[in-house]
Amino acid sequence: MSLKPEWISQAECARRMDVTRAAVGVMIQSGRLSKDDRGRVNWTTAREEWEAKTQHEKRHNGRLREAPLAATATLATYKASHEEWRAKTAELEYRKAVGELVEREVVKRRWSDLARRTRQRIESLPDRLAGELAAIDDPIEVHRILREEIRVACAEIAAGD
Repeated sequence: MSLKPEWISQAECARRMDVTRAAVGVMIQSGRLSKDDRGRVNWTTAREEWEAKTQHEKRHNGRLREAPLAATATLATYKASHEEWRAKTAELEYRKAVGELVEREVVKRRWSDLARRTRQRIESLPDRLAGELAAIDDPIEVHRILREEIRVACAEIAAGD
């Protein structure tokens, strides 16, 4: 006894098979699914037709995916890329262990701290020097004092003080 065909749209077929609409179109073009003149799919036979004409050797995110034609080449490619990733990860871990690499947040925190200390040190110069410089009439002496104070401030900042 044959079942009565249930004709559904390609979009509905994609929803029921848990694939994309484009995947249904590819299945139809490759002959793994058939459609009527209006582009509808016979749901009664679609799943069996697709299963019979598709190799399923691979799952991705819980969904069945068509196995590639050159499965061994794909496996070799995967293994090679995985080994490359492992080598790069090992190199990064080594560089971190010997101190060549530091975490981004540590760098951001230190730069922020350095900028804050620099700003504070520079902003304190007028308050500390205003009285002393106001009493000096010689511009060369004012220049010398300013230069020396800036040099001391830079040295303190560089020393991490």
